[in-house]
Amino acid sequence: MAGGKRTANGGQHGRGAGLRDTGLSEKASDSKLRYPVHRRIEFYRCLIDMIRSFARRPSISLCRETSDVWNELNHLCDPDCCNCLA
Repeated sequence: MAGGKRTANGGQHGRGAGLRDTGLSEKASDSKLRYPVHRRIEFYRCLIDMIRSFARRPSISLCRETSDVWNELNHLCDPDCCNCLA
């Protein structure tokens, strides 16, 4: 987890620092707490930008996300791809 914190704190010129400090609030149908949708979208945009700084067109999928997140980010991801089992 230390590497993840380092990435969140420093990635994209500190862009991720505020994201990790946002509290969990939304309960999904699976009873798990989630970050608010707008924060998840912001986090994914930051993460996708970081990934693409190393590889221009990697296979990025958000197959386990909600439709709200997918609808907002579908132009940045591969809707026909699932990386869960890759």
